[in-house]
Amino acid sequence: MAEQMKKKLWGGRFTEGTDPLMWEFNQCLSYDKKLYAVDVAGSKAYALALSKTSPPILTSHELSEIVRGLTQVQSEWENNTFEIKQDDEDIHTANERRLSEIIGSDIGGKLHTGRSRNDQVATDMRLWLIKEVAQDIEWLQGVIGILTVKAEEWIDHIAAGFTHLQRAQPIRFSHFLLAHAHSFAGDLDRLRNLVPRVSTLPLGSGALAGNPFCVDRELLRSELNMKNVGGNSMQSVADRDFVAEYLFVCSLLMVHISRFAEDLIVYSTSEFGWVVCGDAYSTGSSIMPQKKNPDALELLRGKSGRTMGQLSGFLATLKGLPATYNKDLQESQEPMFDAAETIGKSLRILTGVISTLKIFPEKMKQSLTPDMLATDLAEYLVRKGIPFRETHHISGSCIRLSEQTGVPLSALTLEQFKSICPTFDADVVDVFNFETSVERRDAAGGTSRRAVLAQIENLKRILETGLYATLVCLTGCLFGGDTGSIGSITVMDQFVEHFGELSEFMRGFVVSVILLPSAVTGLVAGKLMDKISRKYTISLGAVIFAVGSGISCGAPNLAVLIVARCIAGAGEGLFLSASTCYLCEIAPRHLRGRVMSCFQLFISGALALGYFTCYGTVKMQSSFAWRTTFAMSTVVALFCAICTPYLPYSPRWLMSKGRRAEAEEVLNLVTGPEDEAERKELLAVPPADDVGWSHIFEKGVRGRTLLGTFLNVFQMTTGIDFVLFYSPTLFVQAGLDAATSSFIASGVTGIVVFLGTAVGTLFVDRAGRRPMIIGGGIAMTAALLLMGALYASKGAETKGGKWVVILLIEVFAATFAGTWALLVRLYAR
Repeated sequence: MAEQMKKKLWGGRFTEGTDPLMWEFNQCLSYDKKLYAVDVAGSKAYALALSKTSPPILTSHELSEIVRGLTQVQSEWENNTFEIKQDDEDIHTANERRLSEIIGSDIGGKLHTGRSRNDQVATDMRLWLIKEVAQDIEWLQGVIGILTVKAEEWIDHIAAGFTHLQRAQPIRFSHFLLAHAHSFAGDLDRLRNLVPRVSTLPLGSGALAGNPFCVDRELLRSELNMKNVGGNSMQSVADRDFVAEYLFVCSLLMVHISRFAEDLIVYSTSEFGWVVCGDAYSTGSSIMPQKKNPDALELLRGKSGRTMGQLSGFLATLKGLPATYNKDLQESQEPMFDAAETIGKSLRILTGVISTLKIFPEKMKQSLTPDMLATDLAEYLVRKGIPFRETHHISGSCIRLSEQTGVPLSALTLEQFKSICPTFDADVVDVFNFETSVERRDAAGGTSRRAVLAQIENLKRILETGLYATLVCLTGCLFGGDTGSIGSITVMDQFVEHFGELSEFMRGFVVSVILLPSAVTGLVAGKLMDKISRKYTISLGAVIFAVGSGISCGAPNLAVLIVARCIAGAGEGLFLSASTCYLCEIAPRHLRGRVMSCFQLFISGALALGYFTCYGTVKMQSSFAWRTTFAMSTVVALFCAICTPYLPYSPRWLMSKGRRAEAEEVLNLVTGPEDEAERKELLAVPPADDVGWSHIFEKGVRGRTLLGTFLNVFQMTTGIDFVLFYSPTLFVQAGLDAATSSFIASGVTGIVVFLGTAVGTLFVDRAGRRPMIIGGGIAMTAALLLMGALYASKGAETKGGKWVVILLIEVFAATFAGTWALLVRLYAR
């Protein structure tokens, strides 16, 4: 029995076994196995921290073994091959036990050094919840999105609005939908605000008093991509406020779902008949064939009680606990898991219900009665100069007369109205128009068409801030598409037939002539974007590029084509410079790397697409073979030119112009609570005077100017263009025919560049700017040196050597795309 106790993490001072019922009562692996992936991630980060202590707890070999073992543990969970043993008390003991089986307890046993399950479980729960909240946000955005779509679709339909479940005033049915959408928007805001508080690191706090080996908690925070480090070890290990807060947010969200479901249930009854749920979200009766029950809505209404119960139960558990960790806190996991599952299913079901909901506008019209315009009648008299308190009584008297005579309010004669108040006139009949009634409610947030459309647009802005960056990134397709296609275009038979055979020099000139005007306009782009704004500079550049590309598409001779490419280059310099600046300024700091990576991802994707478009059109017998890519570029450029003026201004540009209120509005759209420090920094930017070239070399910014210039020049001189232009020659030298060489040089390299960019995007915010730039530079240098060595030693002339050169070219392309192309512009800024 004592031997059995030694297997437990805490069993060293025990000699007798645990009562089987107590063991079952105590274990939590049956539900906390959901944490397997985040437990592995936390353990890998902690192992790295142990290897960085002074002296190191783990050697580099031991760290490598632990990482290998943990990777296998995670793989077994994912493949459903993990074997749970009787002594596995929870996910942490199960993972550590299996790790020691894989790599040996002499190494695996070191992982828990200085770490307690107290800080381990708190970290795992937070990591798990961060991902869950992100998923909840996505699903909730889906609900709000479909509500705005339906509100826009059904904006013409007017129905009765209710207070106290009594018919009150006419409203647009869209107004009703948007009322619930705004409640959900509040829930969305609460979920977003929750993230920074959940993203606080407990790991490194030990059991309660802190870590005795001085592990680098900032390293742990960075490795686990969390925003803050817990400030007090006692509080960190016992803090479950984030669970309580999540349960509250979920409960309130479920309350809103329940209220919406209740409204739809009522409106779907035969007494109303306004709506009916789709068959996919309804059921029938086991005895009454005519029944179609809105079971999905009823279950949504019922699930709200479950979530609220989890909240109140957990708060009761939490309220009497003494300081630091107590076993009661194990009861924080099941409510969190259950609430997350309930919310996830509920939001997806609700989206389906709304998507398939059918409405009956005629039934809505039948709910409208003249007495609902009694307030409009009072307001009619207000416009005649009578105080509202008096008109309220007059309108009430008219209602009473209507009831006494059994005549609808709208059917009372002018004499009957005048008998109550002489101010009534013949135009009183205009009051009894439901469309007019709703259109009078035109203040912000009202039920008029204009006000409802404004609400829809506001909700769309809440959901579409990510589209700003996507639209600007689309300009990268213009640059990438041209780079990927122009070389292939110049060797097409149809191009040669139209323009004549070109020398290698002239072909290279046609390909590269776009770069010189691009460089010139890039120099003046900064001054221009400071004057007319970033977004209008992007739009102007896209217009100029569209003109040049359009002329290229219809060029009758080579001279016109060259001039057209110069025009396109002038536009390219403007939109590339302005797009890069805009993305840096519009993206919050914690997303900037990812956003800028997406810009390069669009460039790389278009580079591959440009080639494969040529590869597909080359079989055309006419000049459309080479004109097609120019036509596509023209269309994309015009789309960008038209759409970018509708983007918000850069908040930094607005502040430089003294337009603080507008800057605050933009920041409200694009930043969250986690960006508060950057927000304050931006709002402190003073209005700027006219900035000239001399200002960028002033003290304080001179170093950054020189660094940016060096990095960008170095990037361009070691760039990818030589691969796309010269590699076909190298591939021919390797013994490949011209067609295959062109395919590998442009098509395969395009795919390699895209994949390299995609991989770099995943790590851009984790690995750091400087390490990736340095690492990429080393890898590219090694590839170039090896190619040089092969040519110097005549090794490149052998068949094997030629293929090694080809491989090194692709390695260079992938490395360049995944590091320098992604980061140099971003780091320089």
